[in-house]
Amino acid sequence: MTGQVGRSVEAFEESDQSPAAGLSSFLRVIARHRVVFAAVILLCLLGAGAWLAYRTPSYRATAEILVSPIPTEDESLVGLPLIRESQLDPQRAAVTAAPLLDSPAAARLAAADLDLSDPGAVSSAVTVTAVPDSSLVRVSAEGSSANRAAAVANAYAEAALRVRDRFLAPQVRAAIQDTEEDLESVSSATGAEANALAARLAALRSIARSGDPTLALARKASPGTPQDTPRVEVLLVALLAGVMLAGLTVVMIELLVAQPINTEAELRRLYPLPVLARVSRDDLDSGEPFRRPLSDAPSSVREGFRALRDQLELRASESSSRTGGWGSTVLVVSPERSDTRSGCALDLARAFSSIHDSATVVELNVRDPKMAAMLAVDPPGDVSSLLSGARIGTIGVPFDGAGSLLVAAPPVVDLATREAISARSAEIVAAARQRDGWVVVDAPPITEATADAVAALQEADYVVVIAQLGSTRPEALSLLREAFEQRGRRPDGYLVVSGNLERGRRLGSPS
Repeated sequence: MTGQVGRSVEAFEESDQSPAAGLSSFLRVIARHRVVFAAVILLCLLGAGAWLAYRTPSYRATAEILVSPIPTEDESLVGLPLIRESQLDPQRAAVTAAPLLDSPAAARLAAADLDLSDPGAVSSAVTVTAVPDSSLVRVSAEGSSANRAAAVANAYAEAALRVRDRFLAPQVRAAIQDTEEDLESVSSATGAEANALAARLAALRSIARSGDPTLALARKASPGTPQDTPRVEVLLVALLAGVMLAGLTVVMIELLVAQPINTEAELRRLYPLPVLARVSRDDLDSGEPFRRPLSDAPSSVREGFRALRDQLELRASESSSRTGGWGSTVLVVSPERSDTRSGCALDLARAFSSIHDSATVVELNVRDPKMAAMLAVDPPGDVSSLLSGARIGTIGVPFDGAGSLLVAAPPVVDLATREAISARSAEIVAAARQRDGWVVVDAPPITEATADAVAALQEADYVVVIAQLGSTRPEALSLLREAFEQRGRRPDGYLVVSGNLERGRRLGSPS
């Protein structure tokens, strides 16, 4: 995992870092993972739609309480806990009044007025705040309908004022009694002191009748207004969030999920071998076309396998391994199953037989035999027959009409036969080499073969690794490299099969 992230970051750093190139890379990532990208956006929209379908409507209504503080110079009501003006901050009265009005007692009284058994429902629905730069306290309430929100706001505002009046009532009664006694003790009923006491007594009796003179309901709440976010806005936000989440998801997939090898430079960096030839994946033959000459194949296949043949013959001419009538053996391997190895082995044999008298293909991939099916033939024998002394000419199946001969793997093989073929694979290859010409061996993926089979297969003269861009994974190539290095053998080079490179590019790969 760490190695994959490192490769992705390295590829990104090597690419063009301009904004246009970055956007182009990001769009390619989206294109490669378009199903995931669309699915994430769709899930976000479906989630928003479900929330809209089941959400409870919300309305808000507001009542207002006017705060009229007692002037600082008015001493008639001294001793009572009434709201007074502040010389330093004339607007502070509303800020002082808001906490007095926001009380559990008001919530309990409002709940009783609304026939609710839970005062907490009122407390959670109501918000009491001072209106900035004014003498008003706002009592806002939320409800499931417009009328319900207004009813809760009005009930709480009226209950808060009543709670305030009840709090002042005993203190006002005691002040009235004290003032009356003081007034009776004054010797001169017309003096200044008597007049002040009379004025105080009148003010106290007014409070006893009407309540706190500093607080009054200024405006009742009218039916509430909807507070829910409009459906269109919810869906637009969900769409935007979905696009962002989908983009993050596909980028994380690109960075964290193992990506295939997409360039020859990356291929050589992971396992530095020369590229012997190149062919196009879309042009490779399968099935019935193998019965026609290689000269009739698409130019990519025809020229690619001729180039590979020439490279191997050049190596053979410089080597002393070809003596007498013995041919040379080419081992065709791939890091994993999906690398078109079997078709490449057949095409390489056709390239050899087009200029030589014969070429033999030996299918040792007993785990996943497919050549007989590709050629639509039914061989009279298979590679296991060679172990019992059969001659290649009696069990091989001609194809291509130019001396190519297939010795197929058993179509169905039990474990004992598989182990016998693996253990004696060197004998099978040796038997095939007795037929004059080149022998192409289709081996199972090296990382899947048993130790005995790998050791025997390395008796081949040349080893060609099939690497398909956009398909071969770096982990599989690393395992193949390790398998060869452990046995002291180095392949001769790559046959690079180019796939759909646009689909296979990684984040940051250049266009």
